[in-house]
Amino acid sequence: MEGDADHYENMLQFLRQNPLSIAANYAQLQTLMDTDNFALYYACEIFFANPDWPQYNIKYWRPRSVDGRWRWILFDLDNGLGRSAGYGRNTLQKVVSGGGWDTFLLRSLLDNAEFVQDFCNGYADLMNTAFLPARTIPILNEMASEMDPEIDRHFSRWIGSRAKWEAELDSVETFMNLRPLYARAHVVNEFGFHGQYTLDLEVQPAGAGYLELTSVDVSDSFTGIYFLGNPCKITAVAAPGYAFDSWSGPLLPNNSSISIDPIADYGLTCNFIQIGDSAVINEINYKSSIEFDPADWVEIYNNSDSSLDVSGWLLADVGSGFTIPQGRIIPARSYLVLCRDLAAFQALFPNVSNAIGNLDFGFSGSGERLQLYDASLALIDEVEYNNQPAWPIPPTGLGPTLELYQPGLDNANPRNWRSSVAAHGTPGTENSVLP
Repeated sequence: MEGDADHYENMLQFLRQNPLSIAANYAQLQTLMDTDNFALYYACEIFFANPDWPQYNIKYWRPRSVDGRWRWILFDLDNGLGRSAGYGRNTLQKVVSGGGWDTFLLRSLLDNAEFVQDFCNGYADLMNTAFLPARTIPILNEMASEMDPEIDRHFSRWIGSRAKWEAELDSVETFMNLRPLYARAHVVNEFGFHGQYTLDLEVQPAGAGYLELTSVDVSDSFTGIYFLGNPCKITAVAAPGYAFDSWSGPLLPNNSSISIDPIADYGLTCNFIQIGDSAVINEINYKSSIEFDPADWVEIYNNSDSSLDVSGWLLADVGSGFTIPQGRIIPARSYLVLCRDLAAFQALFPNVSNAIGNLDFGFSGSGERLQLYDASLALIDEVEYNNQPAWPIPPTGLGPTLELYQPGLDNANPRNWRSSVAAHGTPGTENSVLP
């Protein structure tokens, strides 16, 4: 609809010439398309049993940038949820066994074992959360209740009957109730798994962190159904003030990221330990204005009443990291600024003495995850910001920085962040937006 398909056609040509069973080829493809997005997109369409797809109604897009990757858009699903195909329809078999252009990309990806694992686990994640009847049916009922007062007038004008409408609602509800049973069986049969098992997960103590699965995050307690013979990756992510401690399974490695492959129903508890008040990521300058550019910097705040030795601590984004030099102490209730370009920073902030550099990586203007680890690589704090609402927009090149409203607030909630009132932020000192 806009631009051209040259990059997409080149990607397809790469697939024709380079089998994805080779890990290096799959890694290269992941620089051209968002395979996680593609997997979830296909899982949704398959679950909804949309017969008007994928030969029709497909949309994909990429930003025109060097690192722009293709992503897919859901639209025109009015034939799904049982309108033209029942809850037992094997949409998975249709797209896996098809030989046309419309399924070429998926079939190529299914040659890669990593993608198969992630696709099946991501599909299971959706059926264990977003597609649970306990979630979807209340949404259906809420939408129907909103339309109900208008239905009689609608059919009075356009012909039809309330009874027909109510029968259609019943059909959708039946689909939502029964579809997961059939969809899981389709996965087992298509990929030759040994069956299904129930996975029970617990986080102790409650609120101390969450568990990152293939496509969803779960906290406190969780029960889901997964596929026997398909390993499941689980990563423990500690909340601020906590650190990962151990798994309940005695044979599991004492790593925060593990892979399990049980042979029957399986239960697992993730244990976190409290490490008390510590450091927090308190202010971020991720895209300066053209007129005032000290380069990227981030401020760390010691949110405790004791001095904090941060020697050997690590600030990291995806694929990069900066280790704080030995001998660096942050006094109680004080700050440390980590700079991308210390000389550029000091030229514009000559009175800020508690700054060090130089980071060998910058911060993305469109958003990314910054993580702070202590010297033992225990996660102390993390922020995953972006430039979309509900995050403040002015820090994206207009001059202000991104400031945490209060140091004790949850960094993961964008509503706890503000644009600095000070024109270019408050590095090394108290935030300008504190109440």
